[in-house]
Amino acid sequence: MVKMPQYLSGQKDLENLTCSEAYYDLNNDKTVNLLDVFALIAHIVTEQ
Repeated sequence: MVKMPQYLSGQKDLENLTCSEAYYDLNNDKTVNLLDVFALIAHIVTEQ
């Protein structure tokens, strides 16, 4: 989860992420952005 905000802030680029860009595109809009971070947080909070 920490890697997504680091990518969005410019601290990391796609080559330095552990998985492919599609892995981080949680809302399936073909881009990694803040909405994907919110989707990840929602998934963690609602996970049972």
